[in-house]
Amino acid sequence: KQWYQRRVAITAGGFRTLGKGTLVTGLRDVPGSGLFFVLYEYLISKYGESPTCITMAGGVAGVLMWFVGVPPDVIKTLYQTAPHGKYKSSLQIVPELYKSEGLSGFYKGFGPSGIRAFLANGICLLTYDLVIKTWQKLYPLANMNINHSTNEY
Repeated sequence: KQWYQRRVAITAGGFRTLGKGTLVTGLRDVPGSGLFFVLYEYLISKYGESPTCITMAGGVAGVLMWFVGVPPDVIKTLYQTAPHGKYKSSLQIVPELYKSEGLSGFYKGFGPSGIRAFLANGICLLTYDLVIKTWQKLYPLANMNINHSTNEY
């Protein structure tokens, strides 16, 4: 099915269609991921490394990541799903969306994304931390000394 969809996309808009929205995806992921790790490390250094703190820090950082990432994601989705030739650039969507829906139009889907981000990132980072600590206990010679408070790895 994926090959069929790619063939239809290439037939309709050429090979450039396959990369449509890549720049906006970068504008979503790069700042969001940067803020995610900065906030996570800050919260861990401030509140400690208990399982509850790690889960909460991961969850809060995940929500912030999507708060920053949802507007570019909405623009990317509108750009990618628009009929071929409607927009020459994803930037054309910004004033149109703002005029029709206001600022809230850029945050479509933030509620479900925020809930999912809190749960997924909190659980993921807690699991990662528990696996690393278990590994350190089982294999002390391969100790990957991770200390959040000093940012030394």
